[in-house]
Amino acid sequence: MPLVKSPSKAAVGQNIRAELAANPSMPTAQAVAIALDTQRRAQAPSQAPGKPAGASKPAGPGQPADKPKPRQRVPQRDGAAKRLAARIASGGAL
Repeated sequence: MPLVKSPSKAAVGQNIRAELAANPSMPTAQAVAIALDTQRRAQAPSQAPGKPAGASKPAGPGQPADKPKPRQRVPQRDGAAKRLAARIASGGAL
């Protein structure tokens, strides 16, 4: 039976009962978590917790996508890795 996709409290209770009826061996806490997740996903985007109104949307066709910034390499001193490897191999302290 499909779950009711609604932000109401009554739908949450109905979804919990439906989950427990479909699978009696399911822990009650898991059924509650599934029902609350369904409620959270059913909320309007402006009401979704943790998501401010007017959040960025994915780029559509014809719009440039934001490119991730390249990671900058940290320059290492000459031979630093070789000295560390030699110290570890000899059993010395780090």
